[in-house]
Amino acid sequence: MRTPIKYFVSYARKHYAQTETFLSDLQDHLGMDPDYAYSSWKDNMIPVGENWHEQIQSAIKDCDFGLLILSPAFFSSGYILQQELARFLKKGKIIKKFAPVGLVSFKLSADLKGLNQFQIFLKQQSDGSKRFYDKMHTRSLKNEFAQEFSAHLNHKLRIGNQ
Repeated sequence: MRTPIKYFVSYARKHYAQTETFLSDLQDHLGMDPDYAYSSWKDNMIPVGENWHEQIQSAIKDCDFGLLILSPAFFSSGYILQQELARFLKKGKIIKKFAPVGLVSFKLSADLKGLNQFQIFLKQQSDGSKRFYDKMHTRSLKNEFAQEFSAHLNHKLRIGNQ
């Protein structure tokens, strides 16, 4: 039997379409893991008429880790920074496990609200450079990005559960 793993998806709505494409590819690869059964939670799962803030906070509390889908808009969102990121990272200390991934390009030297000290997943290129998801210009490269990230998540879980 596979161990259930719930992850909370924190992303900027401005990049909803790219996020959905990435998550679709990612879930395909995560679904192949023989040991873990991954399920995601996103804010579009909140039922009509429910208190969205309470639903988000409850989902963060109940998740095994946060998937932080980074973009300039992510770092510009007061709600994400104050109500989501702050539940995973506060004053440089990890409160709850998270995995940051670079969706839309930004300068890594910018103020990343405490994430500067943590490894952000970018796809390693043959020349040694690293690229954000939005710089993967073909479906095949986008799929490779998601496949490599899923391998990193699985590795991180296996190390953390030893």
